[in-house]
Amino acid sequence: LLERGSKEIIMTLSDEQKIKLRNKEEKNAEISATEIKSFINRKKIIYNGNPLTTDDVRSWLDQFETNINQRLIFKILENLIYYNPANIKVKMKEIFRYIKAKQYQGKRVSNVLVSYLDRIGKSGVEYSKYFIEENSILARNSIEKNKILEKLNNPENKFKYLVFVDDFLGTGNSIIESVKKLKKDYPEIFKKDIEILIGIVTGFQSAKELVEQELDKINIKNIKIIICQPLDKKDKCFSNESRMFANSDEKRNAKDLCLDKGYLLSKNAPLGYGGCE
Repeated sequence: LLERGSKEIIMTLSDEQKIKLRNKEEKNAEISATEIKSFINRKKIIYNGNPLTTDDVRSWLDQFETNINQRLIFKILENLIYYNPANIKVKMKEIFRYIKAKQYQGKRVSNVLVSYLDRIGKSGVEYSKYFIEENSILARNSIEKNKILEKLNNPENKFKYLVFVDDFLGTGNSIIESVKKLKKDYPEIFKKDIEILIGIVTGFQSAKELVEQELDKINIKNIKIIICQPLDKKDKCFSNESRMFANSDEKRNAKDLCLDKGYLLSKNAPLGYGGCE
């Protein structure tokens, strides 16, 4: 009944009845100001330095025109996991737990080197700063990747860990390519007696497994990947395992809406890079 009932009923209605039914559905789908305020209070989203407002959400929803379409998209908004600087910093501490932070209580950490795999201007740069600040690591131990080997070769430094931090692991391809390039440009890094960590706020477990397989193929054995909040297929909006929508019709219609808008932003990746959704 959930999947086909409404369709079977509509097929037997007159045009006038269909219009009335559609108008009723449209009215019932309207998103109230109370719902939007509740969403804002729960998510506490900061955008461009300012808290998200009811007008901001309403204006964004307006691009989807009908109430029925807006209701579908609002379900996606409500299921978002939003990371602000405060909870990102918590994740930075979670990554550091692997290094057994307790042994460093009361003093600055000197044997951990922190960098990022992406280019300047991307999130890894900012996250490396968070990692340094939240875990009492010496500020001078946060460096660009082209200076890592110089630091490791300095006999005055006694590094045990090299940590790369990032926000999201989607397909894994970006990290694979970054590590391959790092090995090509600075092969000596991977011969050092250090443990290399790639700490990620959130990402797909399947992507982590792919990265590990690819690194094993190029004989990199001393890298450990830590995902603070692992994701799987059920975390994708439109996967078969997704629990976001009441039925397959809702899911398909919401996906079509996102594809239409996504193509305007990126023709090659309308549902996010690698179809991560």
